[in-house]
Amino acid sequence: MFTASFEGVPYIICNARLDEFDYYEALESGLVSPDDPIDHSEAILVCSLDEAVDAIWSKAERIPFDDLIRLHGEGDTVQYLGERDGKLRFAAFIDEANEETIYELTAPDVLREVAVIDWGAYEPLDFTYDDVSSTIFIKVEESDEHTELIDATSGARFLDTAPFERVLGGTYFIHESAEGDQGVSIFHLEANERQRFENAYYTVLDETIIILSTRQL
Repeated sequence: MFTASFEGVPYIICNARLDEFDYYEALESGLVSPDDPIDHSEAILVCSLDEAVDAIWSKAERIPFDDLIRLHGEGDTVQYLGERDGKLRFAAFIDEANEETIYELTAPDVLREVAVIDWGAYEPLDFTYDDVSSTIFIKVEESDEHTELIDATSGARFLDTAPFERVLGGTYFIHESAEGDQGVSIFHLEANERQRFENAYYTVLDETIIILSTRQL
């Protein structure tokens, strides 16, 4: 659950999930039907902060959340990807189709489709969601000499011996090695330059990369 503002109005956005026990309680109360899914993230909901506060103060039975995205199949999931260019991004995965659709939220009730990922076309070795710049990296090939990654939202391909896990502003690509020669690699796409920090790890604060190196202490 988090807050976001649209045209200066604050909203609450949250992920809705039914676990098995809540599902049976909801069945008995008539809130869901036997055809509804259980035990997976199934929706992203939105409500203005003022309406939520009013509902709580008035002791209403329900807070008036509206559906942004609601899925209806077992194994389907909805995930918040982060913010890009001031817009919120979400991914909706449909298990039966093995497809994931990236959406961009431009207003509380306006979703724009950004891209559709056919996971069956990639057969990835691994993938990672980057919640800093709403990027999905798919690892499609790996050997001792190189690793091939695809940015799922743009289709861009990258070859490197150290696979990137994060991208900031479409310019800085970051890899943190957790084994052996622990350190951080940063590749500047526009300048085509790479920096390597030994015995280090990193964090991101306000979209600024902060390198913490034990070697330089």
